Amino acid sequence: MHSELPDRRRATRLDCKIPVLLHSSGRSLRTTAVDLSRVGALVRVPFAELGLDRDIPLAQLGREATFLLGDIVRLDVHYEILGTLIQRDARPVRIGRAHLGQDFIEVGLDLMVPISDMEVEFLGLPLPSVRDDEPATWLPAQSIETSSGNTPPLTVVLCNEADDRTPPLRVVPQHLDRQGARADLGPANRLPVLPEQMGAAGVLQMLAETYGGEPRTVIMLRGEPVWSGAARFSAVEVCPYDQSVRLQLSFAHDLTPRATQKLGVD
Repeated sequence: MHSELPDRRRATRLDCKIPVLLHSSGRSLRTTAVDLSRVGALVRVPFAELGLDRDIPLAQLGREATFLLGDIVRLDVHYEILGTLIQRDARPVRIGRAHLGQDFIEVGLDLMVPISDMEVEFLGLPLPSVRDDEPATWLPAQSIETSSGNTPPLTVVLCNEADDRTPPLRVVPQHLDRQGARADLGPANRLPVLPEQMGAAGVLQMLAETYGGEPRTVIMLRGEPVWSGAARFSAVEVCPYDQSVRLQLSFAHDLTPRATQKLGVD
């Protein structure tokens, strides 16, 4: 019933381990790119480079990342060998932390100018070219199986138990498993708590401040609650093209066997 979402970029992304020097807000951060395409990169930024404790609360992490990263960063790719030969400006579009024990955060970057053929040779990676008439963009999200009515069969509801005046956030997941869920929320200005034109770190901060670090989460199947428990925001991604938001949740505890059976998930 539920399938993994394909990557939303047309450009092929390759796993790698390349040192990247990230310049922002007057600082230079030593990071590592763990995947790369002609038009984007996913880099891991150690908390030590950010000057932050890895136990920092989520809302504060979003606030600090907003200040430290800003709207545009500059990258020196493979700087230890190539210096500033491959330098790009990029927009931070994703921020996440898959596990609480990690000593780094992951930042997704949208390169403002694609990597050239010559630069690909210097990197030694077989990155396919991006056609000039088909710029990189995010592909439309694929929804899970829907019922014949207007109500989606599966919804995930996030609540702030400490403040019943906060409107619940209801999302339709595109992927669900025992450990978490992922959903596309549409443009940021359609969300009940978010202003438009906000970056990924700002969205993470606002969601954490509004719903808490581990909001009460209820999984509803055809209008009936199947599971309830704590979850945390493990990643937020904002598309630079239409400001749509992709949210990744990690459940504090795996779904129960009864819930996984009802939901038909692995």
